[in-house]
Amino acid sequence: MKDEPRSWSRLKARLEFEEAKERLDRQVNDWLDEAVHDFEAKGGMEHVKGKGKPLQLETGDPINGVLKTANVKPAWLELQHDIRDSIRVLRVTIDSGAAANAEHTLQEINAKIARYNALVPHYSMQKSKLDPGTLDRQWQSWE
Repeated sequence: MKDEPRSWSRLKARLEFEEAKERLDRQVNDWLDEAVHDFEAKGGMEHVKGKGKPLQLETGDPINGVLKTANVKPAWLELQHDIRDSIRVLRVTIDSGAAANAEHTLQEINAKIARYNALVPHYSMQKSKLDPGTLDRQWQSWE
């Protein structure tokens, strides 16, 4: 083992670590699957509202619809609402003529958009940063 190049040793250690992590993930998933199947076998799912019926989504977006039905609001969705509200405030600020405050607010919103883009579950949900010249058109994608 002393004859192995250092980069090979690092790669080998990293692969072993990733394999161990994958095994642990599989064990946890197997345990969760087993717990769910045991729960179902004991009749735990018999009284679930809407059992055996398709999910009724309130919006056209399946991810948001399922999360809303389950009363779950992930961090990216909360951030989406925060950005939308911040853009509303920015538009009022611009309409009132306070351009100095608008530039700072625009930078803060763009930082939130960058964080939002890192959190969304799929790249197709990412949004572009705001540009002062096209703010009204971009606003529609957040409304």
